[in-house]
Amino acid sequence: MFLLVSDTLRGQNLQAHYMGVTWLQVWATLRLVIMSVLLSFLLGITLVTLRIVGRKLPFARLFQFISAVLEAIPEPMYVVAMFIWVLFLINHWGITLFPAFLSGQPRFIDTVVPAVTLSLPGGFYLERILYMSVREEIDKPYVRTAVSKGLSHQAVLFKHVLPNGLEVTLRQMPVVSSLIISSALFTEFFMNYQGALYQFTFAVGWNMVTGAFQGSPKPFHLPLYQSGLVFLLGGLLVVLWVFFRILFEWIYTVRYGRAS
Repeated sequence: MFLLVSDTLRGQNLQAHYMGVTWLQVWATLRLVIMSVLLSFLLGITLVTLRIVGRKLPFARLFQFISAVLEAIPEPMYVVAMFIWVLFLINHWGITLFPAFLSGQPRFIDTVVPAVTLSLPGGFYLERILYMSVREEIDKPYVRTAVSKGLSHQAVLFKHVLPNGLEVTLRQMPVVSSLIISSALFTEFFMNYQGALYQFTFAVGWNMVTGAFQGSPKPFHLPLYQSGLVFLLGGLLVVLWVFFRILFEWIYTVRYGRAS
């Protein structure tokens, strides 16, 4: 095991031994996860803003119902739904502006579709949490006092209520990061996004090369199992989660002056 891990960590020509994990693929996975976390944060804030601004409109309760349904959908289903939607756009409308189902090293623009897909469940989760926090803030005395002194509801919302509600959002970002990281492996493989996690299926001995899809009853082939690569990719996921945990803990402490 030690020799396998050592070869994986220091090897420059990993293609010959581990069917290919390069630093470019590691960066592609990091880019995918980072973009997804940022998009989840922005999506959650945007949805809450629209929901609060339009809370008196006739379709406000419908929006609330749709939000609850979308937040309850399992994360892998977003990947499947996006896969079908992009396939429809390509086959019926000829739209290939955001490429999917890649055949080589992902570029920056190739990360857009997988990142948006990964960000959706986290974004809807944050929207629900932030909305409940904002509703509590709206009912507090300082809001009524500010409005009675002549400030508009919109000014109070954007200057005080939303910033105060972000405290809860920052405390939930490690949960969102966990959702994204745990779904990244499925997303990369299902959407053919060839980052580092895409190679995990090869690392655990998935018998693509030796005939699993030509009638073999056992998709996992022990001679293809690559212990060092499994260890390395598992470590990458753990490091990513710890990084986001520390990052948002630090942001929360700087913003609010105390640990969560």
